[in-house]
Amino acid sequence: MSLRIFVAHSPRDARHYQALYDFLVRLGFQVWRDPAPAPDLEWKQELETALRAAQIVMVIVTPNSAASPFVTYEWATGLALGIRVVPIIFQAARAHPRLMTLERYDVTALTSMAQFWEYFQREVLRIAQQVSMGQTVPPPAYGPPAAYPPSAVPSIPSPMPSPAYAAPVTNLPFVDRSIMPDKSGHWIVIRKGPTPGAFMFRLHGEVVNLGRDAGNDITIDHGEVSRNHVRFIWKQGGYAIKDMGSTNGTRLNGMPIAAETMMSPGAIIQIGENIIMTYEVT
Repeated sequence: MSLRIFVAHSPRDARHYQALYDFLVRLGFQVWRDPAPAPDLEWKQELETALRAAQIVMVIVTPNSAASPFVTYEWATGLALGIRVVPIIFQAARAHPRLMTLERYDVTALTSMAQFWEYFQREVLRIAQQVSMGQTVPPPAYGPPAAYPPSAVPSIPSPMPSPAYAAPVTNLPFVDRSIMPDKSGHWIVIRKGPTPGAFMFRLHGEVVNLGRDAGNDITIDHGEVSRNHVRFIWKQGGYAIKDMGSTNGTRLNGMPIAAETMMSPGAIIQIGENIIMTYEVT
């Protein structure tokens, strides 16, 4: 899945940028290398060319980037263009409030960088899949700036078409993943609803039932949850989910489900309007 990613960052955070760049390139993404910021027209034209060619904008959040007008310009332009913007908090910072309304990832919330990269790999692939599935037309084959990895440079069409973008994913709720299971396994974590974050259920066995009835393996006492709402089924090294004919329905990553559907790590499960859970594999 070779999507184009623009990484907004402060030059003072070169260490964080290089780590993220290497990580994304290893996963097969095209990553644009931001030139040294300079407030002139040529720089802005090159920047906007790169932003228009990008399908995802990642923001390295640190005190340096929070204070940088260039970084703010980059992610704000990405939002204006309808591009998926993903903040990654490498250091605690007083970031712009608008940026903090987006689904974000906090390096400092996990116990080690190795744990973060392992978790973030699943999340990046999930986000890339969502962006790809949201495309209504194939992305244009741009000739990006030379700072893209040479092996990833696509052909340049003639004439150059107007930019076409993947439709942004707008039906997914914000999920704060600052609280995560600290032991290995397959988990269901409540993110919104009764005892958010404090409720984590480790899935085990071939079949796990969830509902309002006390006889379920996972019981959620909430009016939007049916007596027997969903079933988790072990298969092919992971868990699938199936709605059991519930009243308020079940959505997986924003899409209603009825038939048995495999879940990917990090998947967002919604029951009605007020129950949000995630499927985590640690």
